[in-house]
Amino acid sequence: MLGAERDRYFYKTVKMLISDVLGLVSGDSLAVLYDSRTPVETVRVYSAVATELGAEVALIELPRPPAGETSHIIQPKPAIAAVKAATAAISSWVTYTAPLAEAVENGVHLLSIPPGPDVPDMLIRTVGQVNMEKMDKENARIIELWENGKEITITSDLGTDLRADISGVKQHHSPQIPPPRPKKGEKWMEFVPWGQAGGSCNRVEGTLVVNGIIGARSIGVFGLPSGPITMEIKNNRIAKVKGDSRIWPLLSTYLDSKNDPNVYGFPAHGPSVGLNPNAYIGGPAEWERVRGNITFGVGDNSVLARYSGGEIFGPRISAKVHWDLQILGANLYLDGKAIVENGQIKI
Repeated sequence: MLGAERDRYFYKTVKMLISDVLGLVSGDSLAVLYDSRTPVETVRVYSAVATELGAEVALIELPRPPAGETSHIIQPKPAIAAVKAATAAISSWVTYTAPLAEAVENGVHLLSIPPGPDVPDMLIRTVGQVNMEKMDKENARIIELWENGKEITITSDLGTDLRADISGVKQHHSPQIPPPRPKKGEKWMEFVPWGQAGGSCNRVEGTLVVNGIIGARSIGVFGLPSGPITMEIKNNRIAKVKGDSRIWPLLSTYLDSKNDPNVYGFPAHGPSVGLNPNAYIGGPAEWERVRGNITFGVGDNSVLARYSGGEIFGPRISAKVHWDLQILGANLYLDGKAIVENGQIKI
């Protein structure tokens, strides 16, 4: 898709995001945070759509965040003030930050759209060109099973053998993809693209073998390992790790430098199941949504919990960093019912 056709699809997708999802209407105000990673032409589309809807818009260009220290970075004071004064905000900067969580707690509706020059193509592919109705039905079914279930079992041919207690948990996503339009004053934030179900449990024990993405872009250590990484999970913590000579040595050195045992707290969120058939493994915001993959978060979930009203996570973990890991080609059973088998959705 090139030229004018691409531009039309992108404008249409952004209009759906800002109008039907973010809920912006005439008289509202929108603050857009971005940096040099996102071309100004992309940001101007956000502005054009919001203006067409009758909203006031402030485009706020921020300094590019320093590599390696962006998990809890604080936005400059003018940006914080602009977000607090707005009805809604789009963050194409660092979303995992306390001032944005505070804004959400105060009723600002927040949409997180990743930074970067590939965002238009990614949004068209993962939002504008997928069967939302199908993902919606799958998501609703998984939520129903999850919130009425007791235990999840995750296995793989590589040796994953996990048991997760899910009794009484609440789930991350609303029963709709995209989510319903937020109401005024409602605490609300959403990451795009969509296509992720599940997402919380009380306790996990067992062996986890990571063969997908591991790490965090925010700390500059992120990618596919050179080989499977075997982790032993005990007492809601990663207790022992072996395997991989590429990513894990870098990641573990960084984590250990924090002198904070909670950076190995597990799970910060998850397990979650990807539903989006158009998501790519390497994409900045889409790799967790790759259809049939299973992901977990590790370390801090304090900011994420604030975004959700504190309902979507099991153990509360306050740490100096948040990172993620992915399992590909695995099996997930909920009270014995197959949700994923060999990386394929089965509901």
